[in-house]
Amino acid sequence: MFNATVAGNLTGEATSREVSTAKGGIYAIRFTIAINEKYGDKENATFLPCTYWSKSNKIAEHLTKGKAVIAQIDWYSNNEKEGKYYQEFRVKKINFQRGEKAVVNPSPNTNAPSEPSGSYDPFEDDDDDLPF
Repeated sequence: MFNATVAGNLTGEATSREVSTAKGGIYAIRFTIAINEKYGDKENATFLPCTYWSKSNKIAEHLTKGKAVIAQIDWYSNNEKEGKYYQEFRVKKINFQRGEKAVVNPSPNTNAPSEPSGSYDPFEDDDDDLPF
């Protein structure tokens, strides 16, 4: 079995569907991770179709297009499915690589204290208590 840890960006919104089992329901959450590779002047993208099995589908709402993730995966292959070779990656664990996108032009905070006008030295007259 092939095991790996990959880092990349999601290519679209995750989809989830409930699968009934003897032990109850479980969710199959599907998404694709794009991995960009650069060799010299050439760039190549590899797309990994992934499935994450979970008792809850709440993580699907956080798996959105462009989100940077790190995933631990197992490779699954079926030699013939509907006459075609089929492969997918089963996600064992997924983490977000970085937070939400930063705001480029944040609005000024009107409640912030204003800076003192003129020159201000915070260390002025601080030498009195020193023993040397």
